[in-house]
Amino acid sequence: MADILKKLLSETTVDSLPTSKGKVLSLEATDPVVKGFQILLDNKILSAPVYDKKENKYIGFLDIRDLVSFCVFLHDTNMQADNLLDIVNYGVKMFKHAVDGVTISYLSRRNPFHSVKHGTSMLQVVDLLAHGNRRVAVVDDNGVAVNIISQSSVLRFFQEHMNQLKSLLEVKIANCHIGTSPVITVSKETRAIDVFRLMDHHMRSGVAVTDSSGTLVGNTSGYDLKLFIQTPSVKVLQLPIMQFLNEIRSDNIDICTPVITCHTHDNLALLISKLVATKVHRVFIVEDDFKPLRVVSVVDILKHFSATHQL
Repeated sequence: MADILKKLLSETTVDSLPTSKGKVLSLEATDPVVKGFQILLDNKILSAPVYDKKENKYIGFLDIRDLVSFCVFLHDTNMQADNLLDIVNYGVKMFKHAVDGVTISYLSRRNPFHSVKHGTSMLQVVDLLAHGNRRVAVVDDNGVAVNIISQSSVLRFFQEHMNQLKSLLEVKIANCHIGTSPVITVSKETRAIDVFRLMDHHMRSGVAVTDSSGTLVGNTSGYDLKLFIQTPSVKVLQLPIMQFLNEIRSDNIDICTPVITCHTHDNLALLISKLVATKVHRVFIVEDDFKPLRVVSVVDILKHFSATHQL
């Protein structure tokens, strides 16, 4: 069975994967920090590679999730932010460097740039993504990024080849050692700022929200962070997390962040299909009582295949 996946990945090159936005949007190392984050928000993306003309190379990725720690810092220092400019101008003060030294270049180096050349097999890319890299750039002969392959891109690839991988994906979730347990949860009454603080500490954008009985009622996501940044308010961070989520999502017609679950008796094919269809990065595994037993992220699936099928 393992040979099926390994053979498919070995025979498929990175050139066969489409570019999600039609082209790679990159930032300049000299761009103002607020401009970089605004570009991410305007284009509805979580990150973008940063190019340093002086070094003549890409130096990392600017990631919207870096703003979580900015928001926590603003709240804890009693600063008021009414827009993205305020969040960035106040947020950079959390660093020990002089404010003028906190640039896109500085922030992007915290998110390393990994790349492969066109013609590289998907087997090599999956290995990189399964070992903690959120994204891998594909560069041409001139070193210019022509595509960004994310962990989610690989799941879409798996779904497109579902028939070929059928024997591997029919495995029940209950029979797989996949995901993380116990699940990081917060009560629906927990203040939004305390959830942000938890997200920042664990360096993740999504946590489960439960009621008093431990039943799963919602979750946070990177999408919610983007919505909050569009109309930031330190005051709204004081709201219970479910009220916070309802408020920031209420005026947005493109809401696609329901809590996504799978049952332990479901198979990997359904798990992957739900992740691809909803574009979320994690699925909560539940029993009939709807209490979260495990959480399976996109990278967990890649790690599973890498380990069990010796990729």
